[in-house]
Amino acid sequence: MEVLKDGASSIYGTDAICGVVNVITNDDFDGAEVTAYQGVTSDNDGKRESYSLTMGSSSARSSVLFSASYVKQEPILGGDREIAAVPIFGLPANVSSTGGRASPTTPYGQFNVGGTNFTLDPSRPGCLPNQVCNARDDFRPYNGAIDGYNFAPVNYLQQPSETVSLYLQGTYNLTDNVRSKTEILYNQRTSEAQLAAQPFGGAPMRVSANSVYNPFRVDIAGASFRPLKAPRSFAAEVDTWRFGTGLEGEFDTVGRTFNWDVGYVYSDSTNLQMKRGFFSSSRMTTALGPSFIDSSGVARCGTAAAPIAGCVPFNLFGGPDGVTDAMLAYVQVDPRNVEFQKMHDYTANIGTDLFELPAGAVSVVVGGEIRRESGYSSPDPLTAAGLVLNDNAFQPTAGGYGLKEVYGETVIPILRDAPFANSLELSL
Repeated sequence: MEVLKDGASSIYGTDAICGVVNVITNDDFDGAEVTAYQGVTSDNDGKRESYSLTMGSSSARSSVLFSASYVKQEPILGGDREIAAVPIFGLPANVSSTGGRASPTTPYGQFNVGGTNFTLDPSRPGCLPNQVCNARDDFRPYNGAIDGYNFAPVNYLQQPSETVSLYLQGTYNLTDNVRSKTEILYNQRTSEAQLAAQPFGGAPMRVSANSVYNPFRVDIAGASFRPLKAPRSFAAEVDTWRFGTGLEGEFDTVGRTFNWDVGYVYSDSTNLQMKRGFFSSSRMTTALGPSFIDSSGVARCGTAAAPIAGCVPFNLFGGPDGVTDAMLAYVQVDPRNVEFQKMHDYTANIGTDLFELPAGAVSVVVGGEIRRESGYSSPDPLTAAGLVLNDNAFQPTAGGYGLKEVYGETVIPILRDAPFANSLELSL
């Protein structure tokens, strides 16, 4: 570990003028090393395991090193810890009115009828799948003091993840004064975040008076509901490649020794974002429209005279158990967004001690860099079109930039081991 705390660190780039921590890796590993680790919390959950293998060999002229590692982290849910089992620790779990943080969008719904927000009484069955609903008396006015939804227990407190990493490095002395170095890295990380089920609300949640599941028999605008069977999942798979190669060495001329290096680095990273537990706003609008029970006793969208093929009416009025897998399958979508970025980087540096002063050598270094970075973000077509219910729409984006940079630096020692000045130098 090399720590530079002043302007001398600018040889590592223009953004490092105030200091740098330089991590110098091992080039001459001989032998093999295997490590293994497993551990769990005191609650016997959140298991973590990691394994690694490192092998290397070196000689007077060359060295090679290979390393592979695997790390797996298992999840911990908010409901597994008292401090995370409610929206705000110390406050009631189900208060959505003033002073509470529970969600008013619940698995028992809210339905504005005649200026009153009704919800299904949790002790009542409400509307049953594939039956015309006549359970109006199972609904009562919504009470924010007791009817809020506690979303915290199903959120991940610790996210699950897996990481696989492969690394290969080789060095070779081309001559006594010229060395080459090449390294290749591949890293894959998969991880997942989980939140409570998607809250339904807004314009697409307009329930037709002619829906078989609407017990109020009037059009309901802006209903809200949360289907507990489908928590939201935000999975990511990130693949990273890095390739670097370069030469370094020294030579003597005009009575001085010059140190130099040239290098090239390519890297890219692909981030595949996979969402689950999201829903099509257009299909939800259709599923909440008019519907009927066909001759086989199955609920169908549309009317008997004009059924809508493939559509399954959605039941907002039956609580958590009123939503079937068929209902979810019709409205559910799994958006996939892709982000990609890459970099090409070329560098060159040369430095020497110009001459000696009484306080030490005057050193100088010059160098340059050419770097090109580019990337793109590509959303799922449904996301780009704004057709994912209550999700943020965004458009495809691509771009990049190039950088050309040169620098020069000199350090001039003025005093050393003098009264009141252990060391005084000028850095330009």
